[in-house]
Amino acid sequence: MPSDKIEALRRQIADGATKAPTARDFGISRATLYNYLVATTTEGEHHGCKNSSSPRQPYGHGI
Repeated sequence: MPSDKIEALRRQIADGATKAPTARDFGISRATLYNYLVATTTEGEHHGCKNSSSPRQPYGHGI
C-alpha cells in the first residue's frame, strides 16, 4: 500500500475510527491493518494495546 494511504489509515484510527470498518474501507483485512499499525509504532507501544509492555508477537507464537 502506498505510504500516503498508510498515513491516512493511521490518522483515521488515531481519530477514533473503528478498525474493522476502516480496514474494509481500505480494501484490506483487519490483520493487515494491525500489521501496518504495529510496524509504525515504537517497541512496546501499540495502537489499541495500552497495557502492552513488550513487542507484540505474531499469532501462534508463545503458545
